[in-house]
Order: sequence, then structure tokens, then C-alpha cells
Amino acid sequence: MLRLTPSRVRDYLLCPLRYHLRYVAQVTPLAPVESPALAFGSSLHAALKAYHRLSPTAARRVSPVALLSANWWRGQYEGAEQEGKYFDEGVAVLEQYLRVVRPPRGERVQTEVMLTQDMTLNGERVRLRGRVDHLAHVADGSVLVLDYKTSARGLTPSEEELAADLPTFIYFLLGQRTFQRAPRVVVAQLNLRTLDRVDVHYTPTQQARNAARLAALACAVQSGPFDPHPSAGCPACPVRLHCPAFSARRGFIRQG
Repeated sequence: MLRLTPSRVRDYLLCPLRYHLRYVAQVTPLAPVESPALAFGSSLHAALKAYHRLSPTAARRVSPVALLSANWWRGQYEGAEQEGKYFDEGVAVLEQYLRVVRPPRGERVQTEVMLTQDMTLNGERVRLRGRVDHLAHVADGSVLVLDYKTSARGLTPSEEELAADLPTFIYFLLGQRTFQRAPRVVVAQLNLRTLDRVDVHYTPTQQARNAARLAALACAVQSGPFDPHPSAGCPACPVRLHCPAFSARRGFIRQG
């Protein structure tokens, strides 16, 4: 059975060959390219996961410094000074989050929830799977599927852009099919640095258009072609050493 996740769909849209090498040929990937930004984002995700697992009383008393210290990812920074700057920024982010984004009364929050649903696309069974950063069961019965972002630029997409994003649509399908009794499922993206949040309320037309695009993508990932799409992200690609386009580009740079 074909398996699709938001990450796999992003990989295919970014570069079909990258998708093929990772999930079909299953070549051995390189270790992830380490960076302070990735470590910082992982630290905040871990801290918020721990925060939302606290009791209401403990959550009101928790210190942002202690919360981040207990969930800090080390070893990714150029030195103590750079790590200190990132840590201080992380504390400020958590202070703001704890002050502003307190769950309303009657709302139950889960973090890093894995959702899985099987569905039929173009006559073929497909398994959709995705890990949700923040899943909120709201007092009115609706469900919020929230994706955390830690972009340093603080940019957030428009509602129209997010509504057209296929990985986000997969989260919507997972939420809609998992919580069929919910009167409404909302997918959203939250920038933790700015607390800017974009919610998507799909129209029937948007749902139909995305479903058709997802069905076409499912067909494409099974039959190909899997052409490379060279981009500025190639040097960080985990399967770049198996990519002829990257090898050719690297050879051109050496000759030049």
C-alpha cells in the first residue's frame, strides 16, 4: 500500500528524484545537516510538548528557563556565545507563549500525536500518516490541528497559500477522518517567534481541488518519472550523493 505523509509529499514536490531515492530505492541517507536553527526548533518543540503534559497547576507555575533547560538540544552551535543567544531567544519565545497561548477552559491539548487513515485515491488504497505538533479538542467539540513553525524571518503564509498547500491538506484529511463526529476541523500554522497564526477553513471547491491534486500526486509517485529538480537546497539533501544532477553540478563547480 502506498504511504503518504506531509514530509513525503513535500519531498516529492521539492524534487521527484529525491522522493524516489529516499522512499522507493531506499538508498542510505546522509546524516541530517546540523544547524543552530534546527536545534533551536527541536528544543522549542520538546519544551512545548513537556509544557502541555503538565497539570494545570504545574503549568501555571512552570519557569520558562527551567522548561527550556530541561529540553535543550546541545552540540549544534558554533560556541557558547551563539548557544547563549539562541537560549535567551528561546526563553523569550516560551515566556510569550505561556503568557498568551494558554488553553481556554474546557480545551484539551495533545502534542506530537500520530494520526493514520486509509483511503482510496484513483482506485488505489493509500495510507495517510502524519505527526501533529499540537492537537486541541475545543470545548464546542471542534478540533484544531496546529503546526508549529520557528522561522527566524517570522513569515507566515496567507490563508489562500496555506489552503493550497498539499501537506497541510493531508493534516486536514487526517483530522477530518479521525474525528468524524467533530462539527469542524481547522488546520492552522503558528509561528512560535511571532505568535502569528493562520487558520484554514476549506471551501468545498478548495477541498475538491486539493483532493484531485493529491490523487494525481499519488499516481505520479507510483509511476514516475522521477526527474531531479536542482535548487539551492541541494547541498543539504540527504540523498545528494546518489543524485546524478548533484554530482554533475559539483563537478562543474570543481572545474570552474
